[in-house]
Amino acid sequence: MQTNKSNKNFIAVCIIYIVVLCGFVGLRIIAGLGWFDKMDDRAADILFNVLAQVVLMFLVPVIGMLILKRRQKSAEPVTFSNYMQGNFQPPQEQSIMKSWGFNKPSGQVIGWALLLAVLMFFFNIFVSNFFNSILALLGHRGAAMGGGDSSFSGVGGLFVMLFLGAVLPGVCEETTHRGLLMRGFASRVGIMRAVMLSSIMFGFMHLNIVQCIYAFVLGYLMALAVMATRSIWTAVIIHFFNNALSTYLSFANAYDWFGGNFFVYFSNFLGIIPFMYIIAFAGAYILIIRIIHKIARDNFVKDDIGREQPRRLFPSKGMAAVNYYLTAGEVKERTPLTALEKTLVCGILFLGGVVTLMTLVWGFM
Repeated sequence: MQTNKSNKNFIAVCIIYIVVLCGFVGLRIIAGLGWFDKMDDRAADILFNVLAQVVLMFLVPVIGMLILKRRQKSAEPVTFSNYMQGNFQPPQEQSIMKSWGFNKPSGQVIGWALLLAVLMFFFNIFVSNFFNSILALLGHRGAAMGGGDSSFSGVGGLFVMLFLGAVLPGVCEETTHRGLLMRGFASRVGIMRAVMLSSIMFGFMHLNIVQCIYAFVLGYLMALAVMATRSIWTAVIIHFFNNALSTYLSFANAYDWFGGNFFVYFSNFLGIIPFMYIIAFAGAYILIIRIIHKIARDNFVKDDIGREQPRRLFPSKGMAAVNYYLTAGEVKERTPLTALEKTLVCGILFLGGVVTLMTLVWGFM
């Protein structure tokens, strides 16, 4: 059964995330009001990213949990099963990071992450193009928006943008969503609900309807991959790869570098065969789920080594099997969320949802 300490942890996670979200919304408002316009464009970009990524999405969650854990002394070992059962209360910074999945990744985990990163990059193109096309057909002005012209240029500018737009988001945004939020919710509401909630908020955190949908889909798949590999580095690698490749292709297109016409060639390729777009989309999704299934199944089997009666394997290789393997070690009996807990969760969803919805409305005005 759920402990009172687990409830307090859940409430603390919600409060910390609300601070992060409110800070991020406030930072966007400040930028929109032109407060950064008085600075050099490059300095403004660096300052904005440091405040948004390093301060809000990394330091605030870590410091917030440190304050909580130092008030909850515990000598529980750092294990995946203990965390899922709500028994794990790490008192030190190193233990907090490990509880979020920042354990040393094996070569196998890195290999699977790189393969998933490639597949998810193409899958993300399909999803974003599909929903952006719908928005464009409906007359939404934001459907054609990109990331905007970078204030940095040339090869040096590319490396700066790779750091600001790929390295920092890969580490910091994953710390907040696949670390603090997903792991913090999992022991209270269940793994699959935590995966869904953290993915929804990952989409909302972009505060942009154009990015919200595909960020949610990509976040959901990354969350499943993290739970399957039991390492947040899987999502960090996938996130970094997607952002880094997009950043490079943007620069390549602007400066006529190798691969600058990638999206044109890719679209032409998909147009060669009727329904090729649908086939490629379905194929990428099936491969992603099959890989996540294999990783989750392998860890499920490893958990059963030494058991007198190993648990049965799931007969299929789809999402039902992934769900089965990922939730095999969690505690099923939980007390219902209290009124305060429900209010905090609804507040998080409301704030992120309202801002995102406003960007949808503004796009039609």
